[in-house]
Amino acid sequence: AMAKTLSNLLVNNHKVSDQRLRDLPLHQALLLCTVVLGMRGGRAAHSEPELMSSYQRVCHKHSLPPLPANQLSEMRGALCDIGVLKACAMGKGKKVYSLNVKDEVVQNSFEDVPVYAKILQDAPRCSALGMC
Repeated sequence: AMAKTLSNLLVNNHKVSDQRLRDLPLHQALLLCTVVLGMRGGRAAHSEPELMSSYQRVCHKHSLPPLPANQLSEMRGALCDIGVLKACAMGKGKKVYSLNVKDEVVQNSFEDVPVYAKILQDAPRCSALGMC
């Protein structure tokens, strides 16, 4: 119940969440953009390998050096800790990750940040993301 209350607070309190998202470190924000693009391509949740490869594609496409897997894992954990990303257990110790805020919240938060706005402007072609 506490987590639900917190996530409702985050979703409903746009100003706080917008600023909080805007203040994210680069790679946390890139990871969030990756999840949003995946959702637009019809993917509700990403496994860790899917998230990693999609994130790397976003980084390469926009000439940004991707983080190694262990650091990306820390970033993913931090996004879960602040409630913008949600992890669900899928059995056998596997998890899938999905957005825990409306994608418009992410879009609105990032529209003033040129690099993120450009990434999020990518058309939702799931084939371009290799997610079909």
